[in-house]
Amino acid sequence: MSVLTIRESGKKVLATGAEAFARGALEACIGFFATYPGTPASGVGDSIAEIQKELGGLYFEYSMNEKIATEGAIGAAWGGVRAMAAMKLAGLNVAADSLFTLNRGEVKGLVIVHGSDPGQQSSGTEQDNRFYAPFMHFPVLQPSSVQEAKDFVIKAFELSERFTLPFIVDAPSALLHGSGELELGVLPQSFPATGKLRPHFEKTVHDINLGRPGRHKVLLKREREIKSYATNSDLNRVIEGDANWGIITCGMAFGYAMEALDILGLKDVPVLKLGMVYPLSPDCIGKFLKGLKRVIIVEEGEGFLEGLIKAIAYDLGLKVPLVGKKWISPVGMLSPSRVAVDLSKGLGLPLPSQFKNLPAEFIEDTERLAGSLALPSGGSIPMPLFDAPRRVRTFCVGCPHRAAAYAIKKATKGKLIVGTDIGCYAMMEGPPFHLGDFKICMGGGIGAAQGLSRKIHDAPVIAFIGDSTLFHAGLPAVLNAAYYDANVLLMVFDNRWTAMTGHQPTPSTEETIDGKPLRNVDIAKLLRGLGVKWVRMVKPFEPGKMEGVVKQALKRPGFKAIVAQGECTLQSERRKRAQGAKPEVTYHIDTKKCKICDICFVDFGCPAIVVRQAEDGSDTYVIDPGVCAQCGACVRVCPFGAIVASTGGRKSDEAL
Repeated sequence: MSVLTIRESGKKVLATGAEAFARGALEACIGFFATYPGTPASGVGDSIAEIQKELGGLYFEYSMNEKIATEGAIGAAWGGVRAMAAMKLAGLNVAADSLFTLNRGEVKGLVIVHGSDPGQQSSGTEQDNRFYAPFMHFPVLQPSSVQEAKDFVIKAFELSERFTLPFIVDAPSALLHGSGELELGVLPQSFPATGKLRPHFEKTVHDINLGRPGRHKVLLKREREIKSYATNSDLNRVIEGDANWGIITCGMAFGYAMEALDILGLKDVPVLKLGMVYPLSPDCIGKFLKGLKRVIIVEEGEGFLEGLIKAIAYDLGLKVPLVGKKWISPVGMLSPSRVAVDLSKGLGLPLPSQFKNLPAEFIEDTERLAGSLALPSGGSIPMPLFDAPRRVRTFCVGCPHRAAAYAIKKATKGKLIVGTDIGCYAMMEGPPFHLGDFKICMGGGIGAAQGLSRKIHDAPVIAFIGDSTLFHAGLPAVLNAAYYDANVLLMVFDNRWTAMTGHQPTPSTEETIDGKPLRNVDIAKLLRGLGVKWVRMVKPFEPGKMEGVVKQALKRPGFKAIVAQGECTLQSERRKRAQGAKPEVTYHIDTKKCKICDICFVDFGCPAIVVRQAEDGSDTYVIDPGVCAQCGACVRVCPFGAIVASTGGRKSDEAL
């Protein structure tokens, strides 16, 4: 049973942070949830998607992008139900256009869960989106535990209805992917299937624009009211102490700071934990600062709180020294060990005994320290004193993108300029293919490729994009390229799923894992409808044929497109297993024909092909039957016919 459907109020369970955010939304009785899947926030929407059929009345969707998800949630909230949109940190950039206008209007019961990513565990940047808050004038809550993740979501809905503004709840990757104890509340018996139109602001007969003159003043008034509320809010709390210096912290950094103080043996330090990090209450901050001789601000990311608190101290005429990013790094993920070392350096305290036997470079490089140390309070530190080998990113076994990359590399002999994008196919930039010259953001490759093509004429310019990313942000760029006939080859890698973030469905998905057919979009027809005159469909697992089509395309001037259509093998294999199907064809290498030419092993890079010693002691290649996905691309890649398909076992490869 899912944590989300348990109806025993008061029961304590083990849950991930993602499940806790989702459970909070359900306990708040939402009527609408929309998301575009993006790590680290994917798990919030996925948790609800898995049990949606059990939640009568709740509408759920994987939207085309974060802007559409946010706008859908806005409309649902105006329609009288509580609504949530979830997205990763880069998704807030996409949704920002709508949010910057919405703040001038009014909306009740709207919460945005925002997946931040200190240390770039799974993101293109580690941008600190809290800095959006002063621009948007939106309140931001930062939970510090799995329990607070649920509780803060519920609180955010209550406050959104009270102050008629959306509330953003920050969800860092460490919290989303981590687990902890969660005490459950009351789960509604049903969810609102219908609502009633709520006025979103006072309209006039002449102007329904949310940002019309006069609304800015109303927005600032609401922000002042929220500051006043924050003064005595239980979202913020003080851990008392007798020391003459203190710490202000928030989010995951609160736990790190408390454990760091324990490691350093500092038991009497007052700590102000901020659950609402924007807007800050000057009264709350001033009350904590008064009487202290120094305050250290411990937060992940850049000095967001530090800047706000220093401004408040200045306005209040307080002279207390405030230290933030001078001691605590703005880069990467924090940890108890990292905070402990930073505090000991800044305060001039001796390093704890756990650190004394570590090489100096580990102490100096606190970012490395954060990822390498496990620090039970007072315990020893198991730590590798060597550099782990760097792993090369690669495709899954049987991935259609590997075969597509091989065909493109052969067709162009590696002489091309590639603007790639966000998705599994971006791994073509690594060995053995090295196909990728720049990567900006969702849909950015096509637009930049157009500009390059206007001035670069000595190499073909190719733009890579996946099916989900095409729907998310690529279509306007395709329309622009087609309209102006840019000399660019567009490669659309259609694997039928939003695979990299967890195999969520996308409009090109043809059928579910259990075989249920879906209404899917024909990408080739879509491209032709946008004005692309030359469009071809290819099957990546036939790399020879695909190579020929790529060569043909590159001979044509102007904008053209190739759709490489091959379902993600992980999903197709799951469907086969669910249906009880067994492999019809298996593959083995005929060692008598194999010339050890390295094409299958090095150039193609199939992980199922491994090196083994033959009886005479020489190296030979064999196919590992426990790894092979039976995609068949290797048969077509081998120039000597040494890879053989069979229906009766694996012959020489059975020894594996």
